[in-house]
Amino acid sequence: MLAVGLVGGLAGLAIGVPLTVVGARDHRRSRSGARPEQPHLRIAPGFAGLTVSGRF
Repeated sequence: MLAVGLVGGLAGLAIGVPLTVVGARDHRRSRSGARPEQPHLRIAPGFAGLTVSGRF
């Protein structure tokens, strides 16, 4: 049971760190005013249905 928790925690860490880095870059870019990005929405088919992603 402990091993399952360890694997789950490592998987969460592996997903969370890159997302945090991308978010920090976006935040820094938006505060500097370097390039205003237009909001966009993307809907794509996925394994269990539709995947909705975008930047607002």
